[in-house]
Amino acid sequence: MSFFQKIAKQNLLKPAAVLALALLFIWGKTNAQAPIQLRLLPLDGDNVFIKKNIKHGTVFADSTLIFNELKTVIAQLQAQSYLEASVDSTHRQDSILTAWLHVGPSYEWASLRNGNVPDDLLNRSGFRTKLFNGKPLRFTEIQKLQERLLQEAENTGFPFAKIQIDSLSWPPINLKSEIVYLQSEIKTTQVEAKLFLTPGPLVLFDSLVVVGDAKISMNYLRQYLGIHEGEPYSRQQVLRIRQRVRELPFLQEKKNALVSFRGGTANLRLFLEKKKASRFDFLIGVLPDNGRVEQKLLITGTFNAEFQNQFGLGERIYASFERLRPQTQRLEVAFSYPYMLQLPFGVDLKFNQYRRDSTYTDVIGEFGVQYLFEGGNYLKAFWNTTASNLISVDTVAIRQGRFPVSSMCATGPSA
Repeated sequence: MSFFQKIAKQNLLKPAAVLALALLFIWGKTNAQAPIQLRLLPLDGDNVFIKKNIKHGTVFADSTLIFNELKTVIAQLQAQSYLEASVDSTHRQDSILTAWLHVGPSYEWASLRNGNVPDDLLNRSGFRTKLFNGKPLRFTEIQKLQERLLQEAENTGFPFAKIQIDSLSWPPINLKSEIVYLQSEIKTTQVEAKLFLTPGPLVLFDSLVVVGDAKISMNYLRQYLGIHEGEPYSRQQVLRIRQRVRELPFLQEKKNALVSFRGGTANLRLFLEKKKASRFDFLIGVLPDNGRVEQKLLITGTFNAEFQNQFGLGERIYASFERLRPQTQRLEVAFSYPYMLQLPFGVDLKFNQYRRDSTYTDVIGEFGVQYLFEGGNYLKAFWNTTASNLISVDTVAIRQGRFPVSSMCATGPSA
């Protein structure tokens, strides 16, 4: 038994009223589910212009989706320099909703010139007057230009700068242009404007505070991050902190850096923790020493150690020793120390010794000076010395034309 039959049985409504109510319910349900078709008609221009310049849907489930689509249509027109575009009116008949559009004239730049923005700031942002003169006026391009100018200002000590377009004017058109203007259905309007900068206060980097258990020199941290006390604030430098810290093997960031501005200064708080980067491993074995008359055991093995930032200066110490054969051993030692004397210079030392039985010994030494850039990049000048010494000479082999082979002819592990 249906809902309407129950109502009739209980004599709450007369049969005719029940039938009318049922038909109204069915019609409303069917009408709510019927799709709605959107039709666009321009008040100025023609349908060809609409089809050519606008992409939009035609069938929608309800009117809410249609009005959202109309917002998208207007945004498309305004992005194409039709800044006055709007929906003039709408009318729905059955399943068709008609929207009349006011397109308006197409705006273009007569000129966009500099008002008071410093020339170096404009040049770094890529601004050129010829890129705008006679070109369509699009909000997206203006927004991108303003964003670039603001970024340059933020990176040169002015984080509170504002960029605005001012001195708008419509230059007069000549008679020939006026005739074309009046005859065209979609007109063109030229605009002149100037760029103005409100820089705000100059902000300089001040204190740098580390919160956490990280043991690190403030000199190393400032040099590595490129953040120096008394230099202009740079938002770009602050945004790079996370990536720069990730590149360090002995530090990790607990959370994002915090910047506070006060009295023309920017104070940085870094939340850093130490990360295990040092390693120490060794392997020991025993072999019978067949070279002696009395059978004894020969101790062999390898030893590797690498220490990172043990003294909080960003230094690296590496040592490796290997002895897998009797009377054959390899020793490697390396040491690097960045930012000596609070300067962007560091030292890099390496020592490598290889001894083969009782035949020869190779010694390689290297001393380098690094000029360090931000983020760990550097240029290096070094002095290298190599020496190979014979411990004993096999005269019989030399007479047969066989000469000792140095380890320098082969590759080996490097620090």
